[in-house]
Amino acid sequence: MSIPAGITTALVHMDAPVSFVGDAGSLFITISPSTSLVWEATGTPVGNFVDSRKLDPGIDFEVYLPYTDQAGFQDGNGNAFTGWYYTAKIVYEKDGQRRNFPDRDFQILTGQAAVDLALVPTGTAAPVPSIAPILPVTSIAGLTGEVTLLELGLDVVTILTPDPAHLGLYLISSAPSPVQVYDGGTASTTIFTTSINGGTA
Repeated sequence: MSIPAGITTALVHMDAPVSFVGDAGSLFITISPSTSLVWEATGTPVGNFVDSRKLDPGIDFEVYLPYTDQAGFQDGNGNAFTGWYYTAKIVYEKDGQRRNFPDRDFQILTGQAAVDLALVPTGTAAPVPSIAPILPVTSIAGLTGEVTLLELGLDVVTILTPDPAHLGLYLISSAPSPVQVYDGGTASTTIFTTSINGGTA
């Protein structure tokens, strides 16, 4: 059975190791996804099973894995989900000798043609971002339906260019006036009732 139709993948690969005198070693690599998902288009569960490859000496490692930022996957609750990651465990072997390396987590973003595991730094991934449904807004300030700024008692707000002579000073006008001056996000006590042009009163 193959991966469900519609899922896009990228090549993940690693060259077989060699000794310092040029003798061929072999690779033993396991790949485990961070979570199980469902491909929505076909309803196929895609489990976070550990997949392993034990290769003969001199044989390179190659697999194709889904992009981790593509749309179309859901979690077990039916929420859209992106941003999972893969963990690779890598072992070199030669003549009964084993060399184990720390785990390395990685993601594959759309547009990447391939990932070379030899160049992926070791370490754990950041917390996994997920995309869940956006809940509908049913009311605001006690009003329902199509609520306008005027119904909320607000006027159109225009953000003017910062005054070059006063770095960090931002002028925000509520047309036509008054105008409040904000400096670093804190409103000043001065209220201008005249119009402001070019960032100065």
